[in-house]
Amino acid sequence: MKRYILPLTAILLLGCETKVDKNFSELTFEETYDIKGERVLENELSWIVDVVDDYIICKQNSSDSLKRYLTVYDADGLEYLGSVGFRGRNLNEFQAANFFGQSYRKSDEVVIWVNDPPQYRMTAINLTASLIEGDIEIERSIRHDPQLDFHNALFFLDDSTFAAHQPGFELSTNQSPMVIVTNNTTMNIGQYPKLLAREDVRQGERYFSVLDDVNLAMRPDQERFAAAFHYYDRLDIYSINGDLVKSVTNPTIYKEYDARKIFVRGKDSLVGVVSYYGQVKVTTDYIFIKYYGRERKGGDTEDVPTEIRVFDWDGNPKFVLKCTENLASFAIDEERGWLYGHDISQQRYMRYNIGEYMKD
Repeated sequence: MKRYILPLTAILLLGCETKVDKNFSELTFEETYDIKGERVLENELSWIVDVVDDYIICKQNSSDSLKRYLTVYDADGLEYLGSVGFRGRNLNEFQAANFFGQSYRKSDEVVIWVNDPPQYRMTAINLTASLIEGDIEIERSIRHDPQLDFHNALFFLDDSTFAAHQPGFELSTNQSPMVIVTNNTTMNIGQYPKLLAREDVRQGERYFSVLDDVNLAMRPDQERFAAAFHYYDRLDIYSINGDLVKSVTNPTIYKEYDARKIFVRGKDSLVGVVSYYGQVKVTTDYIFIKYYGRERKGGDTEDVPTEIRVFDWDGNPKFVLKCTENLASFAIDEERGWLYGHDISQQRYMRYNIGEYMKD
């Protein structure tokens, strides 16, 4: 049985700034690959995609007139297998549920964990049984404290323990890149970079909190977590007990913001703030992160190419994937060697063969 007792090192992270790795003069990857894709899932209208075991799952949105929650495809032949769940507020429905990559096998069946923040509920959905029965099959549901109100990543560790991350506007529970929650008591893991001269610009306080934003992912064996910072060129890797395994940044461009320079009275957002890391997907061996490295004026709707940076779980930079399409979401099929992505500019799904790059 795994133990989630936080050692002294995790507690010490609360009182000192996380040190970044400056053992190299720049962030150097072994290879950069330009990947070419093919169009797939031509009848699929959603744009959030994941791969779980033998299934490709697409989260539906409000444009789906049938109010389906997930549509599911066979990962081998891409055949449509059916839908799972419905959007709504009734029993066994999902109001705004998200899947963060956590799944497990029950004999020959695949079960996924989803978090539905408006209902303060995590649910384990048996995908295999749901497709066979033609109705949603739920293994269990767990409610968490509404005061915690987890919007972003939430991972089930045991009956009383979760790992999570909150968006910046949740000030009470977003004090660190990662929290471990045991019996509704939170323990902060890691620290956000310091905002210089913050106390000198009190009128900008409600804007500054957006800088405290990471994308958090958990390795399939639940032993490590990757926290990719959105507004800083930084990737932190933590152990299950909260130890900092490594903090990786590019020393040539890493910077801390000065509140006096990024807040302008009368502006409805901060100025000069750069987006670095976006969506994170992980496999047993690798961490895949969408990289921006620029100010984003149009969000994910910009017609720009995609760069995905790949690290191993010790924080070593491995390789970079580049494609001409703007992938608003992507997923990795580790077993078959595919990368799936939704090209938001052209409103289409693409598939890229990356199997040879993942071989050690």
